[in-house]
Amino acid sequence: MNAQMPSNPAYELSSGEYLIRQYRCAKVKAGMGAKTDAFLDITNKRVIYSSDRLERSPKSKVLGEMPLQEVSGIELSIAESFAFPRFLLFFLLAYLLTSLLAELIPFMFDSLIFGLLLCLPYLVSLLFDRQLLNPELKNRFKEQLSQSDVGAWTQKNQGLPWDKIFKTLFLVGASILIYKLGESDVFSGLGSVLKYPLIFLAYLMLYLLAFPRGKEFNLSIHSRSAGPSSITISNSLFSRLGETVDAGKQGTLDPGEDAEKLSRELGALVMDLQQMGDLGAEKWQSR
Repeated sequence: MNAQMPSNPAYELSSGEYLIRQYRCAKVKAGMGAKTDAFLDITNKRVIYSSDRLERSPKSKVLGEMPLQEVSGIELSIAESFAFPRFLLFFLLAYLLTSLLAELIPFMFDSLIFGLLLCLPYLVSLLFDRQLLNPELKNRFKEQLSQSDVGAWTQKNQGLPWDKIFKTLFLVGASILIYKLGESDVFSGLGSVLKYPLIFLAYLMLYLLAFPRGKEFNLSIHSRSAGPSSITISNSLFSRLGETVDAGKQGTLDPGEDAEKLSRELGALVMDLQQMGDLGAEKWQSR
């Protein structure tokens, strides 16, 4: 049997042990842009999870393992996520900045029309991207736009990041609209009990429209033994051999480049290794 060595030096192989599969199962992301890969390695003897612990300097490791023959069940999810803390930060910043701008440059907030005009380019591009417009109407709009001065100017500046520019204008325009509605007689007449929850709901809808939900990675590998020896990798906790480590301090767990492959293979791989031993290892090493 050809022994394959792990590419990350988080652990050593025991006598007669060799690596069969290594998966980049998740991307661990923390503040200030820090990120690292999380690995799930399958050897002929163990299941091993490892990653760098981002919040500590110098770098240390998060490591969890369990005997392969102890694996009794697997739960894996790659699902859409909603980062509430990120939305809450967006809400507070947007509300405070809009209130500040209303004091500094009040002319921008005199009319709802100005906010609507800022929102229009992003909304039109969104309709095009999601193919919600009639194709004939879409072609006619593009033809008329190309013949206008705006179309000629955009053709000369194709290198500009228009998607980001349109989204920024949309966020500014939508924030102006929410602010204007919050100051209107309609909202003021509702009283603060209903006014602020409605403003909060409006910002939530704005956030969901401008920032599509990402995906998160969660994995639990259960043990057949009575003791707490399972491996759990999630956006909240990482549990190893009955010892709980706060993974939330590391940041979020996004699906890694091998997450989809892992979801397809892990159950069959573990079952083959448990039931077939070295023959199962040969099967998976030859694939």
